[in-house]
Amino acid sequence: VYIYGESLERTYFDNDAFPNLTPDLGPLKDEGLDFSHTAQLPGTDYTIAGMVASQCGIPLFAPFEGNASASMSSFFPQNICLGDILKNSGYEIYFMQGANLRFA
Repeated sequence: VYIYGESLERTYFDNDAFPNLTPDLGPLKDEGLDFSHTAQLPGTDYTIAGMVASQCGIPLFAPFEGNASASMSSFFPQNICLGDILKNSGYEIYFMQGANLRFA
């Protein structure tokens, strides 16, 4: 399960600074795989680029700017990403998000 927290920084998990701000996410972070002390590479520094990098293992240097990706009929179909591998292995893949698809 991937959970992307848009603008959710590590500081928000500090109960001294933000008491009880992340009561449900805190335990998930503690029990799961938590990457810390990392650096952002070029092509990974905005929402959709970070998602592509984390699931496809490549930076996103796209032929569009901002949120223009929503107007594309397909999104880099030549790239093989984690979802493709899982789907081809018989897993059911679901994507849920709260924001409008045009945002990412």
